Amino acid sequence: MTVTSARRRPPIPRNVSAAIRLLLHRLDRAEQLHASDVSFYALMIGESLDLPAELIRQISCGALLHDIGKIAIPLDHRDHSGAMTALERLNMLSHPEVGEAMVAVHPPLAPFAELVRHHHERYDGHGYPDGLSGSQIPIGAAVLAVSEAFATMITEQPYQQARTWHAALDEIRRGSGTQFHPAVAEAFLIGLGEIPADFSQ
Repeated sequence: MTVTSARRRPPIPRNVSAAIRLLLHRLDRAEQLHASDVSFYALMIGESLDLPAELIRQISCGALLHDIGKIAIPLDHRDHSGAMTALERLNMLSHPEVGEAMVAVHPPLAPFAELVRHHHERYDGHGYPDGLSGSQIPIGAAVLAVSEAFATMITEQPYQQARTWHAALDEIRRGSGTQFHPAVAEAFLIGLGEIPADFSQ
C-alpha cells in the first residue's frame, strides 16, 4: 500500500486547534479515533486531488468535526446492534445538522460548518440532509463522504463486522458515480496506490 507523501501545509491556528480539541473531548475514545482516521484519509485525498493547501487544511479540520453532532444523540441510539427504531433513525439522520449548528457557534470553526452539514450527501442526490447531487456538493464534503465510508467499513461497529481492506476498497469502486463523487473516489484509490483495472474514470 502506498500513501501519497505529505507536502508542506499551512499550520492550524492555535485558536482553531483549541476549539477543535474542546469539542472532540466530548466524544468517546472510539469516535475520536474515527475522526482522526477520517481526517487522515481526507488529507490524503486532498493531496491526491492537488487541492490548494488552505482548502486541504480546511477539509482535514472539518473531518475531525464531521460527527460532532452525535454527542446530542443518546448513546444507546447510536451504539447498538440490530435494526433502528424510527426514532433512533431520525436522531441519527439529524447529526449533520446538529453538528453544523454546534460548529457554527464557534467563530474559529465556522468555516467547517458546511462540510459537517453535507458529509452524508451522495453524488446521485439520495443522501441527506439536503439531497444535494453532483457539483452541488462542496468538494470538501465529497472528500469526507469517501473518507468516512472507508474508515467506517474497516472498523468494527456495534451494528456490523469490519470489512477487509480490499472489500472496503471494492465498495468505494462500486459507489463511484452513485454514492461517491467519481473524481474523489479515484483520488482516494490513487492515494492508496490502487490501480483497479475495472475502475472507470
